[in-house]
Amino acid sequence: MSFLGTNYCVLIRLVFLTSLLSLFFVSLAQVTASGPQTPPPLRRQKPNERINNWVVIVGGARYYFNYRHTLNSLAIYNIAREHGIDDDHILFFSSDGIACDPRNPYAAAVQAQFGNNAPMMNLYNQCTRVDFFGDNVDVRTFLDVLQGRYDENTPETRRLRTDANSNILLYFTGHSAKGYFKFQDSEYLSGVDLSESLAMMHTQGRYHKILILADTCKALALCNEITAPNVVCLASSNATMDSFSEHFSKTLGVSVVSRWTFEILKILEGAGCAAPSPGETEEPPRRVSVMHQSVHSFNYNPFRRELEGDPSEPAHRDASNDAGAIHRWLMAEFLCPSQAFSFPIEVRYDLF
Repeated sequence: MSFLGTNYCVLIRLVFLTSLLSLFFVSLAQVTASGPQTPPPLRRQKPNERINNWVVIVGGARYYFNYRHTLNSLAIYNIAREHGIDDDHILFFSSDGIACDPRNPYAAAVQAQFGNNAPMMNLYNQCTRVDFFGDNVDVRTFLDVLQGRYDENTPETRRLRTDANSNILLYFTGHSAKGYFKFQDSEYLSGVDLSESLAMMHTQGRYHKILILADTCKALALCNEITAPNVVCLASSNATMDSFSEHFSKTLGVSVVSRWTFEILKILEGAGCAAPSPGETEEPPRRVSVMHQSVHSFNYNPFRRELEGDPSEPAHRDASNDAGAIHRWLMAEFLCPSQAFSFPIEVRYDLF
């Protein structure tokens, strides 16, 4: 009886294992037959579909002596808000809280004065919304945002919810060397990483046009690997040159802004989104709002050389699929939303 019972148990186990193996091989055959899954087809923009605007700001440098990089990123943030892009369409990566640094004499503010007789500007207040701060600003998080990879608990306000009708302005400020951008002096975003993420976004149908503004040393090198279509890069320097700071503050003990971003601030000062009147052209350069001049005219605007101090030496990289796009794209396509915020935004610099 014991012998028969043992054989019966062995038989049951063999039948069970045979069933499992059969299921495994059937599943394997189905996967092999179907092959790798192809990505969904890119949905093209239709002529009558409304463009939506997004701004991604990356301040990669931390510590008080990098005060200018925090101010750079806040300057671009305020420019976007002034022109009608709401906080839900801005993703702001800020590596350091300069406003709360005990060495900052302007408590809870990020202030700067561009010249002895210029008014004091405060670019940070209680309405400034930072999405990723401090240790949350790293390469992995940034790439996940671009690629649309999120934890299920990630709030909607921290997601880049773009589509095939999205024009994206991507701004970098911080330190870099040839071919990579530094995150907090501890991690590196390579040009290849950026290129692959943009290519993935294109495959996913998650943008219409992307304009990259890179204010770093050897800035253009960050864009040289980009192969995704409809991506134009404006840089503060070419792939072999450094970028420089501007306006040293004796009160703060540091420089308050980078030269190229300072030029952007001055060029866009008073520039509105209203379309030019019929018959107006880009000549002279400031007759038509800078917003409605080409991206190329914006980057090489002669007004840069009229400002006090040595001008920057900007560079650019045109779209890989559309030579001459830099001469046709307008700044308004990235900073003037087709559907502005529901009520006007006034950015004030005299609140403190």
